[in-house]
Amino acid sequence: MESDKDHLDGMTVDLSLGGMLVESKRVLLRDTRVTVSLELEAGKVPLRSNARVIRTVGTERMGIQFENLGASESRQLQEFLLPLILAAS
Repeated sequence: MESDKDHLDGMTVDLSLGGMLVESKRVLLRDTRVTVSLELEAGKVPLRSNARVIRTVGTERMGIQFENLGASESRQLQEFLLPLILAAS
């Protein structure tokens, strides 16, 4: 994820249609606007979206909320999540 001149790598702990919980070496401040690049499948084009940090959990996790997710990105996310949701039920 990127914010102004800051770049931060992280790993998704939880993912939904509205956002994600990310674990990283450090957290950004609440309300920080970021651009996220999320690799849903190896070798495929990453999902990119504007987002905002809505909460932090300790010093290594933060809740990120997608903002203005486009139709293509939303469909990409749904196609990734649906099989996982069906498998869990």
